[in-house]
Amino acid sequence: SFTLLTPRQQVTSTPYAIRSANASSADTATNATNATNASTATNATQLGGIAASQYVQTNDSRLSDARTPTPGSSNYIQNTASAQASSNFNISGNG
Repeated sequence: SFTLLTPRQQVTSTPYAIRSANASSADTATNATNATNASTATNATQLGGIAASQYVQTNDSRLSDARTPTPGSSNYIQNTASAQASSNFNISGNG
């Protein structure tokens, strides 16, 4: 569909609205480090080298599946008076 312009109106170009001679290379970028939208870039499906499917998503049931911490459960850190023999948190860094 189109709109007929009557009386005829001259169409003018917008300044700098020409396509750069090298712009076609940006259509299929293989490395788009600073691109705002890199949906077809080689690394667009990864974040920091990790596949996007490996990240927890907002609809992941583990974010909203509340569980009561039961005493003695191996799923939680237990607050006891004695040291846990098999505990090793491997914490490092400056936090």
